Amino acid sequence: MEKIVVLKFVILFSFSSAYILMDDDLTTDALVLPSEYYLKAEMIDLISNLKEPIELWYSAEYNRSRIDVSGGMVQRYYYWAEFDTSGNEGQVYTISPKTTETEKNVMQCYKKNISEEEQNHDAFPVEGGYVYAGNQQHEGRQVDVWQETDEYDDTREENIMYTYKGARGVDVPVQIVKKTFNTFKGTMTLHVIYNYFSYEPLICYKDLDADEDLCDVANEDLHGTLQVLHPAIRGDVDIAFESFKKRHNRKYRSQAEHEKRKKIFQKNWQLVVDHNSKNLGYKLAMNHLSDLSTEELRLRHGARASPHPAGSIPFPHSEAEVNQIVTHLPKEYDMRMEGFITPIKNQGSCGSCWSFATVAAVEGALARLDGRLRDLSEQTLIDCSWGDAVVSNQGCEGGFPSRSLRYVMKHGLPLEEGYGGYKAQNGYCHTENATEVFKIRGFALATPMSVNAMKVALYKYGPVTVLLQANDAFSFYSSGIFYDPTCDDSGINHAVTIVGYGTRDGDDYWIVKNSYGEQWGGGFMLYSTNDDKCRILSEPYYPVV
Repeated sequence: MEKIVVLKFVILFSFSSAYILMDDDLTTDALVLPSEYYLKAEMIDLISNLKEPIELWYSAEYNRSRIDVSGGMVQRYYYWAEFDTSGNEGQVYTISPKTTETEKNVMQCYKKNISEEEQNHDAFPVEGGYVYAGNQQHEGRQVDVWQETDEYDDTREENIMYTYKGARGVDVPVQIVKKTFNTFKGTMTLHVIYNYFSYEPLICYKDLDADEDLCDVANEDLHGTLQVLHPAIRGDVDIAFESFKKRHNRKYRSQAEHEKRKKIFQKNWQLVVDHNSKNLGYKLAMNHLSDLSTEELRLRHGARASPHPAGSIPFPHSEAEVNQIVTHLPKEYDMRMEGFITPIKNQGSCGSCWSFATVAAVEGALARLDGRLRDLSEQTLIDCSWGDAVVSNQGCEGGFPSRSLRYVMKHGLPLEEGYGGYKAQNGYCHTENATEVFKIRGFALATPMSVNAMKVALYKYGPVTVLLQANDAFSFYSSGIFYDPTCDDSGINHAVTIVGYGTRDGDDYWIVKNSYGEQWGGGFMLYSTNDDKCRILSEPYYPVV
């Protein structure tokens, strides 16, 4: 965490022409940071319950800094103002252990270039940053208090720094308290405390030299990078965000857009870290959606609940029959193993989840009928199923699985190869060009809110298209049995396809096929059957072929 602090100091001395730190500037209300120091510190994340011991080295003259985490288990060296023709402003060397099948805890080093746009100016004061707010007693010492606030979008940041006057009037940090709030939700998203001690005004320059013989690899492994970094450390955010951009080939239109995306990335990363620290039975992970805001993620949730849920064909089993049938079903059933499920697809930025969930169910039903796995066209539903009051979907703006199934009854679906590839946007309907079209005889609504009815529908007729409420945690699902009791009354917003069921360590789950690509949990989710807070059993439809 203190790496941020070091990084901040480095940036101040290297790049801020408007704010110059001088050891002989003794003005009380002007912050005067040391130009060289060694500090021991600790970072306490009160949300994720993480506490890390940290050591810091910095030299303005040498223009380098270093941060050691957890007794030197992870070491980071920052070399600044080493310009080259690529426009890089410096490098960071990260040394950490790795264990393989043949080696245990061998130290490795990753080198990364850091460009000017990745510099971060919010951990320590620059012009327009911290302002003097008086003095007070702090843990038995008279200290100066400095405050900094920043507001953007629905976010408010509040930082307080406590310092004492050292030799030659420099302000030596004692503690920084950093808080970030979501003002729209009224929630705190970051609460971190940095405690600093063992301050030394002089260092040995050799302590700032990385073992460059180790550092001959550029780390492109985003998830490996995140394992040794933390979202509450601004310097770590710079490194992680660079890995994310390279991994997903992100290029932003402006510096402002870049900074906006980095803040969103940090917020989502903090969500992932906080969740995973609670050991709730499923894990989250950063993925290709990590630079998207909550509002942008919602645009992908285009499913709508039917005002009057019903199938064109009645569900053929009474509650008593369902309870009898389920006693003879296998404990686990996975249609992927039967060869009935097409590969994972990606809906992109279009709110077309309803189309993908419908098509996946139709593809599976047809495969169960004749053993032939077909890749049908989601784009057809987006382009052509706007229809009348009976159909009335709205392309990338959302749709209804029930009305989509009714469209397939009436008009059928062509192969994607015959209709044309998925565009992630609304397009002209041109089904007249398709030579092979597949219809269904109808569709049924399995008994809502019934786990047993869902299992019967899956085993005898499935796959089953369902609707649910998807939140931010859903967007970053990685592994385990997903169970989220925080779903609220904001309503259903996403459609997926259930392709099986199973049990693990006594916990039952549905196997859910999503449309976010394979980078999202491998494309599939294990979704708890317990206490349907997110309403996955509210509208379970399956095609009849």
